Amino acid sequence: MEEVDVYKTSTIHLLERLCSEDIGRRGIKAISERCEGELLNASTSLLEAKRVLITTGFFVPTGQAPETDGPLGAAAIAQALLRSGVPVDFITDPLCASVVAPVVEFLQRRNLETKLLIFPGPVPEGKRRGLSEAAQAAFREYEDVFGKSPAKVNTREFAERFYGKHCQGYTHFLSIERVGAATADGKFYNMGGIDISLTTGRIDLLFDHEERRSSGVDRCVIAIGDGGNELGMGNVRELVNRDVPKGRLIACLSPCDHLISAGVSNWGGYALAASLAILRRDAACLWSWQDDCWLMADLLAAGAVDGVSGMVTGDFVDGISSSVHQAMVDATQSIARNAIQRSS
Repeated sequence: MEEVDVYKTSTIHLLERLCSEDIGRRGIKAISERCEGELLNASTSLLEAKRVLITTGFFVPTGQAPETDGPLGAAAIAQALLRSGVPVDFITDPLCASVVAPVVEFLQRRNLETKLLIFPGPVPEGKRRGLSEAAQAAFREYEDVFGKSPAKVNTREFAERFYGKHCQGYTHFLSIERVGAATADGKFYNMGGIDISLTTGRIDLLFDHEERRSSGVDRCVIAIGDGGNELGMGNVRELVNRDVPKGRLIACLSPCDHLISAGVSNWGGYALAASLAILRRDAACLWSWQDDCWLMADLLAAGAVDGVSGMVTGDFVDGISSSVHQAMVDATQSIARNAIQRSS
């Protein structure tokens, strides 16, 4: 291995340690240690990607809206991939479409072509009026199938039909801050142990990499999470059970190929974008704090909330001050720029 490759590798490991700092004290230290090296593995895999599907969106009951953690990191990853010539699309459920649509529009304004798929899912009656036309159509499809006798519907078969119609051709599926079904009972829980199944579409079934692999589909699943209840955390569920508060209840069942553990999921997205920039030696792939502020304004206008307080605010993400997030973005960008300059 050439010296430049050793330097890139060590720099990406530095980014991994930086983004996995457990500043929120969620008990993820051992999880991050178990996932050491996966940032490099994930970014290296994405160098071979032909087409990527990204999911994000996490509904917060206290705020009655999706949170700001997830969409920002998803945008950073998508921008890096799109600027590298890799096609990227997004998928979420009807309730979270309101905060993923601004991500798509943000990228489109930068002449980066992408689109949003909406997987049919439940919507509480009081939230249906404010849905976009596309989200309403997805909810109506869900209601037509599940409304009368939900117990008689094979949810996995429904997901398989959707996959066959909309999700063919993607070499990589990437999840960032998207809740997965719990090992304990198959329901969906937030970090507080609140059941959010009635506000969550079953996108986890589309990301079932073991199901795809058994059927001969060659596809890589990458996941980013910060608490143990997100898609992909099935890789470390015994650590979630042991270390994370309410872990035995909320621990996600779904595994993945490469799991990135982050102190805040957005941070994992920033680090992955920076890693791609380093490997491609292309600073255009980097995400900036100005990018973050512009997109955050769009998310807040769409009603996105802080995942901890449930408030519509850009001062905090996951209960952590925006100044800390700015420091994380600036640090990942600075580390990556130095690596790119050294290897040029």
